Amino acid sequence: MTWGRNRIFSIVLLCVLLADLTTLTPLFQNFPYLPFRVAFNAILIAFLPGFCIMMALYPHGRLGGIEMLGYSIMVSLLVSPLTAFAMSFLPCGFGTVENPVPLLAALSAMTIALAITAFIRNRKGPR
Repeated sequence: MTWGRNRIFSIVLLCVLLADLTTLTPLFQNFPYLPFRVAFNAILIAFLPGFCIMMALYPHGRLGGIEMLGYSIMVSLLVSPLTAFAMSFLPCGFGTVENPVPLLAALSAMTIALAITAFIRNRKGPR
């Protein structure tokens, strides 16, 4: 496994952690971090789940950069609403604007599980 794949795995986990922290931290007037909150949550919703799925499906860089970016966004925009739809059948629901914790937890857990799957698949040698 190359250093680049380890770094990508670390960056994915860091982005998920930062999205969780910026969403769950209460808003203060002294530190306007709303742009960071929007940016990290947009990355969590519209890019990271699809990126981890594509890294798991094509483990050794068989896709080019622009293809990986396009497929990652497309798959994320498919998977994220399906996660919210599946959560609507749970007793806790998928959260509200005031309480985004259930949906945030589901997307974060799914992204971390997919990242671990991609990491394990990338550790194995090419077929």
